[in-house]
Amino acid sequence: MDAARGIYSIYPLVTPISFDRHQSVHNQLRNLGLYASDLQAIIVSHFHADHIAGLLDFPGTPIICDIEGWQSIQKLSGLSALRKAFLPGLIPTDISGRLSFMQNLNKRQLPSALHPFEYGWDLTGDGEIFLVSLPGHASGHIGAFVERADGWKLLASDAAWDVEAYTNLRGPSELTFLIQDSRKDYYKTLHKLHELHQKSDVEIMLTHQPFESVTP
Repeated sequence: MDAARGIYSIYPLVTPISFDRHQSVHNQLRNLGLYASDLQAIIVSHFHADHIAGLLDFPGTPIICDIEGWQSIQKLSGLSALRKAFLPGLIPTDISGRLSFMQNLNKRQLPSALHPFEYGWDLTGDGEIFLVSLPGHASGHIGAFVERADGWKLLASDAAWDVEAYTNLRGPSELTFLIQDSRKDYYKTLHKLHELHQKSDVEIMLTHQPFESVTP
């Protein structure tokens, strides 16, 4: 709310904000016995306001993102920022000193189980977490394949907004493309998610899917 003042007060009118401080990422981690100093890095999937609002709660923590996504917000302010669902006040003032880019990691061919996704950037160096490009929703939009004991999971962020979108290839309202980056790329990514879902046991996890549909 502090970042949504002046011309930016339009943002919560278009995207209403409902927030319980006890549910912040910062406090959820504390409930698990984790603190900001325990984090090796924060991965930013994209720079829409609802995905970066917690960055100020983690001073000094390294941040990883796509270089295109970072460059896309550099000159945004006022209405141009609002059109990209970006609030400049949510960016830490010292971010340039702790920012690194996905493209600086080793790019590797992905396991066949993750196809049609062919390449990813190896975050951990041992093939346990791969960052991948998921273009369409926002400039430089990325996700992460994470290998767990029970199999691979794809943290797909906003590549789709609900499970039915990729299972039934059902796109969002056309009005959403007023703020989304590329309609063409969005549907390319959606088709990849659909193929992944059809051909593998990879669990696809979306930011905005209903909580009850998320496997614990």
